[in-house]
Amino acid sequence: MAHKNKNALVQLAETMADNKYVMGNRLVEVGVSGPTIEATLSSISLSQGELSHARLLYRWSNDMQGLQTKKVKAVKQPEKVFPQMKEATNWIELIVGLYVNNVAIQAVLREIMKNKQQELNLQFSKMMIELEDHLTYAKEWCHLLIHDKGSIPKKFVENLERAVQPVEKWLNEVENNKELQQLGVISQDSNLTSLFKETIATLPVTRTGQRVS
Repeated sequence: MAHKNKNALVQLAETMADNKYVMGNRLVEVGVSGPTIEATLSSISLSQGELSHARLLYRWSNDMQGLQTKKVKAVKQPEKVFPQMKEATNWIELIVGLYVNNVAIQAVLREIMKNKQQELNLQFSKMMIELEDHLTYAKEWCHLLIHDKGSIPKKFVENLERAVQPVEKWLNEVENNKELQQLGVISQDSNLTSLFKETIATLPVTRTGQRVS
């Protein structure tokens, strides 16, 4: 993909890659203490998928810059890693971060692929299928946590609200980025933030952490 001015697109690719990279690591570091053996094993398995997605996005960024290296020495833009996953220390925080972050990344990638089908669909098609699987797993756990007993539903909602804020801000910046619009990867009438809010709103919770019957 050759662009005269690709700085904004490189930054977008690296932001998604950085978040995928951190998610992959946290799924091992925090997920190893999952509530069940099955949860722990699934978390470790998902981590490999997230790291694979990160490598693919870093490679895309490198290709746009004409770089040959495929190695990832460190997160490119640590200030753009969403705090929910970066700061996760327990299973609730981990699941909320996995779901919220990937809902946003999926929305952005779908928008990019819609506008750049011939160039990107082939290399990202497998990742998009895997991403859907990751979201299905995370959402199933969201429902389990919402319908749990004691303080867990309330803690879930607190983390959900905290996770959503910086992600919404990022999506708003992406959909209103004039450079990305000029490059033809984001439509001027894209509704990334609205789509994100609608998806998150499908979780059956209230602001008090009570489940919706």
